[in-house]
Amino acid sequence: MSTNILKTERLILRPMAMTDAPDISRLIGTLDVSRWLEVVPYPYALTDAESFISDQPSDWRFTIEIDGAVAGVISISDQLGYWLGKPFWNHGYMTEAAIALVGEWFQRGANDLNSGYFVANARSSSVLHKLGFKATERTEVYSLAQNKDVALQRMHLTRADWQAYRG
Repeated sequence: MSTNILKTERLILRPMAMTDAPDISRLIGTLDVSRWLEVVPYPYALTDAESFISDQPSDWRFTIEIDGAVAGVISISDQLGYWLGKPFWNHGYMTEAAIALVGEWFQRGANDLNSGYFVANARSSSVLHKLGFKATERTEVYSLAQNKDVALQRMHLTRADWQAYRG
C-alpha cells in the first residue's frame, strides 16, 4: 500500500516523505493541534517529525496534501489516527480524508477499526460519528502535550456499520 496514492475531490493522501518533516513539525507543533493527541510532545521539534517519518509502523500512514501543501497526517495501525494543522480546520478535509482511507481499508478486506477522541474534541468526535463509529468505553489516558490525564472516548467501526453509512 505504501506506493499507493489516494485522491479525493480536494485532497491527495500520499506516503510520507522526509521532505514533509518541516511542515509536519510546524503544523503539529502548536498546542492547538498537539493537545488533542495522546503521544505527541509539545513543543514538537523537527527531529520529532523526522523520527516519526522514518519509523513508519505500517503502510497505512499518509500525508494529507491540499493544493500542494502538507495539511496533516492520517494513518491506520492499531487504530485510525489523524490530525490536521489549524489553518485547515473547519473545511471538512479530515472527514474527506478519513472516508477515503477507511474505504480503502475495508475494500482491501481488512478487519474492523478502533479509534478514539479526547472528550473535549468536538471536531474529532464529529469525524468519527460521520464514518459510522460507535462509542465503546470512556477512559482516562495521559496526554503528553498537556502533561495530564484526559478523558478519551474509545470508538469502534465494523464493516457492517461502514457499509450502512456508505451504502
